[in-house]
Amino acid sequence: MRNLVRVLSSFLPANPFRLRFCIVFFALFGIFGFVYCQLYKAHLRPNQAMVTTPREYKRELPAVRGTIYDRNGYALALSRPHWTICIDPGIIPDELRENVCTTLLPYNICAPDRLNSALAATNTHYRKLGTIDDHDIVRNIATNPVLRRCIIVEPGSRRVYPLGHEASHLVGYINSNEEALDGLEKSLDLVLSGKPGYIIGEANSRRVEIRSRRKVKVPPVNGNNVILSIDQNLQHAVNQALDEAMETFGPRSCWSIVQDTKTGEILAMASRPDFNPADYGTANPTSRWNSAIFKQYEPGSVMKSFAAAAALNEGLVRTNSILDVSPGLYCGRQLSDHVPSNRITVACMLEKSSNRGASRLGMALGKQRQVQYLRDFGFGERTGLPFRAGVEARGYLGYTPKRPWSDLQNIRVSIGQGISVSGIQLVTAYSALGNGGKLLKPILVKKVLSPDGTLLWEMNPEVVRQPVREEVANQVLKMLEGVCTPSGTGRRARVSGYTVAGKTGTAQIAVRGGYSQTDYCGTFVGFIPAENPRLTILVTLEAPPKRYHGGTVAAPVFSKIAEYAVNYLGIPPSGHFDYELTEEELLSDELD
Repeated sequence: MRNLVRVLSSFLPANPFRLRFCIVFFALFGIFGFVYCQLYKAHLRPNQAMVTTPREYKRELPAVRGTIYDRNGYALALSRPHWTICIDPGIIPDELRENVCTTLLPYNICAPDRLNSALAATNTHYRKLGTIDDHDIVRNIATNPVLRRCIIVEPGSRRVYPLGHEASHLVGYINSNEEALDGLEKSLDLVLSGKPGYIIGEANSRRVEIRSRRKVKVPPVNGNNVILSIDQNLQHAVNQALDEAMETFGPRSCWSIVQDTKTGEILAMASRPDFNPADYGTANPTSRWNSAIFKQYEPGSVMKSFAAAAALNEGLVRTNSILDVSPGLYCGRQLSDHVPSNRITVACMLEKSSNRGASRLGMALGKQRQVQYLRDFGFGERTGLPFRAGVEARGYLGYTPKRPWSDLQNIRVSIGQGISVSGIQLVTAYSALGNGGKLLKPILVKKVLSPDGTLLWEMNPEVVRQPVREEVANQVLKMLEGVCTPSGTGRRARVSGYTVAGKTGTAQIAVRGGYSQTDYCGTFVGFIPAENPRLTILVTLEAPPKRYHGGTVAAPVFSKIAEYAVNYLGIPPSGHFDYELTEEELLSDELD
């Protein structure tokens, strides 16, 4: 050690002044050398220089949610790109803050107060300003020499509903966090949402990824597209008709379904009240109910068609068989009726909507046969529409082997009391009468396509069962045509130049402990054209305050929808007959 000191001392100057000079020189050389290395990293290798303390970087790559289309390719729900704009105030020099503010303000990304607050937060590197949908603005920011270093642009998407409230009950809603809350958006969420990708790597202090240090990148898989059976033009017409009904008759609620009689496809479905997806959070919860499938209600006289079909199918009667409808006890109870004659045919029973006549058919059928026919027509079970559990009502028949109907309940069922149905059950069962007795599964979702257009799934017409023979269905259809003649209860359902077949129904609304004495449901369900049905249309108005009979309030709404539909679809006129209603007939109420 002593020898090493002697050797080093030989290199140092003996003069103390020169010794101090050397020490300072080497110290400054070391300092400037360190600074040079840091400047080299900062200017020539910037990605590594920005990571003072390496931090893990994770970012989800969102999948683009699939589009919901109508049958003609019109988008009912789609995702449009939008961008979240963030700012790094910690990197902006003080002399440039005013320039950044004046450059950003014209883009209206956020309120001026919010922008000023973000610029003042110099101790942070990430402040969210707002979102924009304009790609030109994003391009301008990316190329602007003032903004591109301090603005962070995060891509995303926003759900848009072009029809607004007109398809809200069907399509549903997803919120800004891509959470499906209602309708098909929720029930088909796994089909529509796709699978997000992700990036794993390292980020700098501004939360910006260091691309040279990316470890993993898994690209997203976009959602599938769904094509519905809905026709947006018919959907619009139905919505207009329901709006007019709400204004004219003032019901608590109303709903309508238009179904292709031959295929079971739902062409339109709407309910009132409804909601606008843009205001989903503030909408009344009851306005979110799709009443056409959610509500179950006592249908009234529209059920007499099924009693007639069952009796004809069993060979108990013919269309011209005479029914005794004279006053008296029916299963121990007096039964009111408004048919003046004591003897009527089965066809007249439907045309005039005779309670006693339908009761005679119910008694002839018996309890077990009548409930079995109702089950065969689909009542008491869900139709299988693609909505989440609890949205579609099952209905209620109230019959079990251990607790069968009483004799009185059996005849009440034949006139549409003591059971409950949903609108979709009713229109689907009537379609079976219009297509030769085949009960079809209703179709709402026609196809599912992959993002590149490959067909993944398709729904074709499916026969569930055949409740009655073809000739019986045709006989009932012919009798229902009489309901819509000038002498029938459904005459207001007429459409100029076309034959119409259908049935009216009016039912007291069940309340706790019995039935309301003021509130009724008025229903009309029918076909157009009658001789070869193309469309089955249901209209129900719940609790209109004054006029409430199905032939008075629901049949005119049917007429408006049907008239638009035949013209829009190009269905040729029947030309069998036409008639005009007198003023007295227009103002009178029908008892059904």
